[in-house]
Amino acid sequence: ILNATATATAPYASPALLYPPDGMVFSDAEAPVLLQWASVSLLRDNEWYELSLLLSSGDVLSDTIRTRTTAWRVPRDWLERAGGGRSQFEWRVQVVREVAEDVYEEAGASSPVRSFVLLEPTPLPTPTSTP
Repeated sequence: ILNATATATAPYASPALLYPPDGMVFSDAEAPVLLQWASVSLLRDNEWYELSLLLSSGDVLSDTIRTRTTAWRVPRDWLERAGGGRSQFEWRVQVVREVAEDVYEEAGASSPVRSFVLLEPTPLPTPTSTP
């Protein structure tokens, strides 16, 4: 009887981040923010893209996002949680592999960190009538 051993897989390259470009400014909280990156390869059943999204202050907006797709739409309420005025977000993506139930390990290099800025519109003063 032969013992089967797991085949080691080479680590994936870091995903190339496609959109938004680094430092892009979104001026309307109504507009969707879609984060997109290039595929590194066909992922195996136990592999995922892991997206980290933080405020540049270091505050975490949510738990880690894992997806098999190469794009993710930031929920509007997450953008609103950032506060008012000007908020800067940072994001990165890497491939992870599930090695046990809810236990993940890095399966490739992390992308460079990118940022985008959300500017909330400044309300215009309400005109008052003059007598």
